[in-house]
Amino acid sequence: MREVQLADTTGKLVEPTKLTVDEYFAEWLAAVRSRVGDGLSSTGWRDYEIHVRRHISPGLGDVQLQALNRNQVKAFYGWVQDGNSSRADRHPSAKTVYNIHLTLHRALEDAVEDGLIIRNPATGARNAPQTQDEMLTWTEDQLRCFLTATKDDRLYPIWCLTAMSGMRRGEVLGLRWDDLDLKAATISVNRQWKRGERGLVLAPPKTDRARRSIDIDSETADVLKRWRRAQLEERISYDGEWQDSGFMFTRPDGRPQDVDVVSQRFDRLVARAELPPLRFHDMRHTHATLLLLADVPPHVVSLRLGHRSVAFTLQRYAHVLPQQQAEAAALLAERIFGPSTADGTG
Repeated sequence: MREVQLADTTGKLVEPTKLTVDEYFAEWLAAVRSRVGDGLSSTGWRDYEIHVRRHISPGLGDVQLQALNRNQVKAFYGWVQDGNSSRADRHPSAKTVYNIHLTLHRALEDAVEDGLIIRNPATGARNAPQTQDEMLTWTEDQLRCFLTATKDDRLYPIWCLTAMSGMRRGEVLGLRWDDLDLKAATISVNRQWKRGERGLVLAPPKTDRARRSIDIDSETADVLKRWRRAQLEERISYDGEWQDSGFMFTRPDGRPQDVDVVSQRFDRLVARAELPPLRFHDMRHTHATLLLLADVPPHVVSLRLGHRSVAFTLQRYAHVLPQQQAEAAALLAERIFGPSTADGTG
């Protein structure tokens, strides 16, 4: 009663409403969608829509907006963390749950400003994760096993180039043939496929540093040469009905590859090869980790990956550094004291 009296005297009293969270978010998404292109990217709106459809609506949709409290919000995050909210995301990471929190908090903050609720029940209900999610990578032998097992797969050139370049999925599938310089053995990253408001769209690289040139090895260059010949044969076999999209990696009829279809095929091939489960994106992490373990300078790895800074690369792959430090200490000791022997007399 005191809260209501105070709200009344300060002009913050809200009118009672039976509006549910689901109903409010339907209105909120429509309003946010109108701001796409005016300070909000289509990808940002898509993230909001996914968070609402897959998580917030199933978990909180039936709750009346004005009845929603902080304990319910905290319980909701635990429910999401346990993988209950979406079949598409059975094991969400801490970062994913935090991103859902940011969407919920922003929407409820708008509800406060619109006079629908007195305070935001999501405020302080979830803290940013302090540690990164565990990074999964393959060893050299496991990567070699996968590439050997998929040698005859039609999409082998995608698997090979991704593993040997560290490019993002959208970057690889966004390549055109004129991005490849076989004489210099380099590939230029100029665009990527991204999930937008109306599905997949071509977009600029993630950052300025992501627009880069990557050196490729001679074996990978030969794989791409053979793939270009195979693609020309497919083009001829379609007898004039082949769609000339200009992309390096296409479906048999020339249309661009769908990034989700490629990831699903990758998952099936990994299972068939009886290798530890790995996301397609983790091939990028594997590339970086194996390079760092091979003592490739971090600034070179950072350039290949298109990271915003070398510091970010070192932070992202800090798990590799302890092993490198031990090897560095042993190498310096050998140079100063001479080679050691098993019995310690060296």
